[in-house]
Amino acid sequence: MKANSTLWTRLTERYLLVIRNEDNFAEKTSFNFTYAKLLVITTASLIVLFLASIFVSNFLVTKWLNPPTKEAQTTRRLIELSATVDSLQNAIVARDEYLLRIQKTIQGDNEFLKAGSQDTSDVSTKKTKPPVKPADLKATNPVDAEFRNEFESASKAQTAAETGSVNTDMFLFSPLRGAIISDKFNPKNNHWGVDLVSKKGEPIHAVLNGTVILASWTQDSGNIIAIQHSNQLISIYKHNSSLLKKVGDFVKAGESVAILGNSGELTSGPHLHFELWSKGNPVNPEDFIAF
Repeated sequence: MKANSTLWTRLTERYLLVIRNEDNFAEKTSFNFTYAKLLVITTASLIVLFLASIFVSNFLVTKWLNPPTKEAQTTRRLIELSATVDSLQNAIVARDEYLLRIQKTIQGDNEFLKAGSQDTSDVSTKKTKPPVKPADLKATNPVDAEFRNEFESASKAQTAAETGSVNTDMFLFSPLRGAIISDKFNPKNNHWGVDLVSKKGEPIHAVLNGTVILASWTQDSGNIIAIQHSNQLISIYKHNSSLLKKVGDFVKAGESVAILGNSGELTSGPHLHFELWSKGNPVNPEDFIAF
């Protein structure tokens, strides 16, 4: 009993730890402690250190050094990258095919046009390429609608709208004011657009907001300008006497992009050959524009 009393006395006996300056013995700080308190603090610290060691060894070190874990993470990452690459490849192939089709058409590749004429005439019966409807080409910019409304109020498009024969919400801006259609859209004869006749020197307007993707000259079609619009819509303007825009320029609906002319070999007088292409397929401009 005396031994137990002596041990408890030693554990609970209070001590004072004083820290002094070595040079002048001035007191800096002091701590009151007992062996019991010191034992509790030490034990608690060891327990916390032990638990922290278990956590580090079982979770962090395993992730860093365990081969199966690293292999699983690498495999998962490779699968994700493979899926991403596959999607990008498909997108690139589709884009290249689309650009090739447009490029061949703009350049007037007769062999390409003849090969695709049957597909174009039967586009309404294909399951993979449903017919293009005016609803697919609705304007997405309020500025476009404002331009069209302004033009329709001063042109024959207003008459068509009043009779209810044309839905004005589906109109594009007319590329040539006061024009007369001399040759209509006829895919069976490889005529992928409409020919518009007007006074020589008349300005030609962009049908929608877009970016110029081609501004060049070809032997057959003379001065050509093509504009990429939203929703994979491209408008093409041929036989111009001069071009007012260059590749990369952004144009607004109704903005002048060229001057009516008679350039190129496949022309018999001043006129505009105008084409609309939607998602790689030619569409009849008269379905969307009141000339």
